[in-house]
Order: sequence, then structure tokens, then C-alpha cells
Amino acid sequence: PSGVVDLTWSPKSKELSVKASLIGLAPKSVHPAHIHVGPCRGTGKVLYPLHEIAADEKGAATETTTIADVVDGIPSSGWSINVHNGPALATSDQYLPIACGEVTNPHAVTDVAQSVRVWLGDTFSPNQAVSGTVQMNNVAGKLEVIIIVTGLASKSVHAAHIHEGSCARQG
Repeated sequence: PSGVVDLTWSPKSKELSVKASLIGLAPKSVHPAHIHVGPCRGTGKVLYPLHEIAADEKGAATETTTIADVVDGIPSSGWSINVHNGPALATSDQYLPIACGEVTNPHAVTDVAQSVRVWLGDTFSPNQAVSGTVQMNNVAGKLEVIIIVTGLASKSVHAAHIHEGSCARQG
């Protein structure tokens, strides 16, 4: 999955609005999300829980969370936004980050309204930064599919199938 998170902080109300928009999620899946202390590689404790990210039938999701009493605004660095595998956080597989982005704010002044866009992308977790190629050939009237990937955890098993549509709007 990938996407963006728009953070907007008001010095008057001390509220932080967090709007997450993602694509590439499993259709109709649910994912816990948080603002963590620290970078994506080695995130720290949860600073602010966010509303669960619920994907639609195409694997896209948008969710907005408003957090009260954020006194010092958006820091220049030191936060990351994590979307977890889910649907809960009961096991290590569920807690596994599937998309992450680091917050940077070049205008971190506590008496000025702030807006920051964070790009969510690959994490450093096993199976989450996979890349590769697919080759499809017509061999004697049959479809031959050759998949070559890197970045998978050793001895892990993964389903593969062909969707109608695009990566952003799978059918």
C-alpha cells in the first residue's frame, strides 16, 4: 500500500487533523494506524492512535482523525505515521507495519498554523518492501506467468493472482 497523510494543526484550538488516504490495501481490510515517536526504521512508542483505516472493495481508503490538546504543533522531525497489517494488534503479524512515512516540518513554530504532507510507502518489515517483475507469455494457447520477486521473508508463502483493472483500482 501507499498514500499520503495530511497533517493540519491549529494554534488556536490546539487540534491536529490527520487525514490518511491510501491505495493498494486488501479489499475490505481494516488496519490500525498511529503516530509513533521516532523514524520508520525502529519506531518508538505510540504517541497518538488514529482511527482505523478501512479499505473499500477496491482497496482504497480515506480516514480523518482529529486529536485534541496537541500543544506544541507538528515537530520539525521525530514522528512517523504507521499503518499496521491488522485487523487488530493482538499478534506480531497484525502489528507488522505495511506503510510508513516520516513527518518533517520545516516551519515548526508553535504560534503559527501548520500543514504538512507525509508520503506513506514501503516499510522495513519482511515482505513489505517487495519488488519484482512479471512476464506473461502465450505458450501453445495457454497463459504462462513467470513471477520473479525480491524482498520476501525466507520460506514465506504468498498467493498470486491476476486482477482486472489497475493497481490503484483493482477489480
